[in-house]
Amino acid sequence: MNTVVAQSQTPRMSWGAIFAGVSLSLVVYLLLGVLGTAVTVTLANPLAPGSGAGTGPYTGLWVVASTAAAVACGSYFAGRFANNYGALHGLLSWALTTLLTVYIFTSSAGGIFGMAASAAAEGLLLAPESLSWAAWWTLTALLVGAVIATTCGHLGYRGQLLVYRDADGRTEVIRA
Repeated sequence: MNTVVAQSQTPRMSWGAIFAGVSLSLVVYLLLGVLGTAVTVTLANPLAPGSGAGTGPYTGLWVVASTAAAVACGSYFAGRFANNYGALHGLLSWALTTLLTVYIFTSSAGGIFGMAASAAAEGLLLAPESLSWAAWWTLTALLVGAVIATTCGHLGYRGQLLVYRDADGRTEVIRA
């Protein structure tokens, strides 16, 4: 007969795991963003007129892929470091990463991006159907990001440690 000697009494939510996932997501997103910028600038000479034609769709695909990779990486490790509920840790990591990213892009630190966004917004006001499509794609991206985060957080979760002692006094530690 096995008896549970000690069950981990750690808190259900590990904010350290969530913040580790957020930090990792932001760093991976930054690295992939810089890599994408370097490749685009290398392929499309900014000094030659018309050399960047046709890079728009590839840039969009790179943004989607790099965002998905960053969210997956951060959520996986948030779930990995979690004591309980790895999927929830992954989802919260994604939520905080999303909020921080929005804050960065809308704050005064994102002034350069703000100028570009205001120019893009003026263009979108001239084409309301584009604004509609942008809103639907944003909603879709957020939902897909939440699913990726929850799945990767669940995949990263290892289980809770349980310590068993049998009748002979032997101790065994397992993950539940």
